[in-house]
Amino acid sequence: MSLSDKWSVEDYDGNSYPVVQLGRQLWMGANLNVHHFSNGDPIPECCDAADYAMAGQKGEPARCYYDNLTENGSLYGSLYNWFAAHDPRGIAPKGWRLPTEEDWSTLEAYCKEQGLDARFLKQKSSWGIDDAPEVEGFNALPGGSRGINGAFGGLGVNGYWWSYLPTPPTLSWGRKINKFHEGVEPIDSFQRFGFSIRCVQDISGI
Repeated sequence: MSLSDKWSVEDYDGNSYPVVQLGRQLWMGANLNVHHFSNGDPIPECCDAADYAMAGQKGEPARCYYDNLTENGSLYGSLYNWFAAHDPRGIAPKGWRLPTEEDWSTLEAYCKEQGLDARFLKQKSSWGIDDAPEVEGFNALPGGSRGINGAFGGLGVNGYWWSYLPTPPTLSWGRKINKFHEGVEPIDSFQRFGFSIRCVQDISGI
């Protein structure tokens, strides 16, 4: 029995996420949907586009659901700006972290070792893909993003995830998966964007 058969992880709010073992890494098999930082402080929800844009301009944390619809949150998780993802109060479940650039590279190398490129991290039914293998359990979803002006885009076509980069330049880094392209694409973006979060843990950290 693999670790992915035995393990799940809960966030501060008690939401449970499946865990998938890929090589020497454990990944959450769903996007983060926590509404509080690890110390119990709420992560501000910004539904109004102007409020969301203002939070980014002020360098303040913000979260939302795509199109502010609860049903999108249930499937795709929350979208967080960089300031929420990197807030010193912590957003990942205890013992977990945002993936670094090295973590993403390790994941891509694992896929290559298995004879699959990283496009197979996609959860097939959510992307409208019926005739390709998938890395079972990772369940990458096309949850879209929120732009710096508060506009939503990309649902069903793109998934975006933050990388951990605590002291970035003007542009910060993340990863993108596109419905029509292969692989996981490094992408730079403004910190005011809203991306999904996947958390990771090394097996040695258990």
